[in-house]
Amino acid sequence: MKADRPTESILRKIFCEITEGSTPSSLDGRLFFVKHLDQQDHYLIEKNKDEIYQKAKKSGLPTNEEAVETLIENDIWSKEEEKDIEENENYLKNLSDTKKNLIIPSQIEEINKDIKEAEEKLNALKEKKNSMLTQTCEGYAETKNNDYMVYSSLYKDAECKEKMYSWEEFCSLTKIQIGDIVQTYSEACGHLTLKNIKYLAISPIFTLYYNLAGADNLYQFFKKPLYTLTFYQLNLLNYAKVLHSILQNIEGIPEAIKEDPDDLLDYAESKRKNKNVVDKSKDKQGFSVVGATRKDMDEMGVSDEVSVSPFDLAKKKGSLTLEDFQDFS
Repeated sequence: MKADRPTESILRKIFCEITEGSTPSSLDGRLFFVKHLDQQDHYLIEKNKDEIYQKAKKSGLPTNEEAVETLIENDIWSKEEEKDIEENENYLKNLSDTKKNLIIPSQIEEINKDIKEAEEKLNALKEKKNSMLTQTCEGYAETKNNDYMVYSSLYKDAECKEKMYSWEEFCSLTKIQIGDIVQTYSEACGHLTLKNIKYLAISPIFTLYYNLAGADNLYQFFKKPLYTLTFYQLNLLNYAKVLHSILQNIEGIPEAIKEDPDDLLDYAESKRKNKNVVDKSKDKQGFSVVGATRKDMDEMGVSDEVSVSPFDLAKKKGSLTLEDFQDFS
């Protein structure tokens, strides 16, 4: 088991909360439930954020772009640092574009490491920049809207019918009280990550239901109109359908990756891209892919250059032509 693979207990907890549509938690002995958001909730939160931004702009608060210009003028930030962010964004995009064209598993694994390092570097640069931009329209709107999102998500009951606070009550809370609520909210939902949901989609916990519902009827699993499903529910159903399709329809999947959703997705994409390579290898004895190891070739489903010797081929054909020997070169 990979070190970052969620335990069965965590996956069962995630499954139960996703099906309920809420996550229980408590603060100072008071039980509450965090509602899982759907498209309508997300629309209202985005609408609220835009309203806050417009009010902040009208009140004279600078935008991010204006604030960056001021920081540069006062030598707090620099054009070089701004250029560094742009270059790292381009580098990360180029890595992602390159990955789309790779078919050799070991090369894909290597570029995944480069992508992770590039993401960490870019995030660090952006974090440094954003730490200086709290007093801007965007920063103010983000902070205030996060509070609104928390307020919108807190309920007294698991069915999310009765709000934990009225808006007036929430606004009357102190910064410390709101901070405690936000921290508790974040901790309560920390396990509900996309990565964990993908693991749940192919775990025995969910497969029990998937096998009964079937891929064609999976959309009926929650017995709700599709447009009312939460983002967690939608992601679970979508990834279940995609990942199970890979497991059922792609041959030769190494046992080591059958329980890892990201590895499965990468493997399926690699299979799609190297289909022409596989077809070519079937028409020509001894075909190989430049840069691929024997292990890569096995994972790709492509015969390597020593898969059939001239002697084995001679036994099969009776005699060899000059073209046969050229195929082994």
